[in-house]
Amino acid sequence: MAALIDMPASSQIIGATEQSPYISLRIDFTTQEIASVVMETELVTEPKGKDLRVGAFIGKSDAELLDISLRLLKLIDKTKEVRFLSELIKREMIFNLLSGDYGHLFFQKVFFDQIEDGIGKAIRWIKENYASSFTAQELAKSCNMSTSGLHHKFKAVTKMGPLQYQK
Repeated sequence: MAALIDMPASSQIIGATEQSPYISLRIDFTTQEIASVVMETELVTEPKGKDLRVGAFIGKSDAELLDISLRLLKLIDKTKEVRFLSELIKREMIFNLLSGDYGHLFFQKVFFDQIEDGIGKAIRWIKENYASSFTAQELAKSCNMSTSGLHHKFKAVTKMGPLQYQK
């Protein structure tokens, strides 16, 4: 699963055993890291389809991405090399993701994070005030949006309303 914005998610692992364990790897990419790889490689991604506002998706990894992930995991035991090599491997991973089948979706992260008004601002506000109750009208006002505009845009990106997102 790839989440391009902070989204609540849950999953269930079925069939993991001692002989066939489940391994999970979470890697956070910053907007600056993605933009840096795009700029250095002069990578151009073309939108696919009309639904460019996807906050999260599930896709298949190719063998190359799995190899990159395995090399990153193997650094756990290499305390001297981990700082230097992990950053290089992470950049290689970003390049692989951007140039792969879902590259157009990963490229969107740069745009999501650059939104000062609207959904990016609404998500930050909810994260900072998650323990407080609020109305959709209050959230919309804090983002300089209409209530219906906020709801439609928020749901288009996160597939849920702002109040569902908070819960």
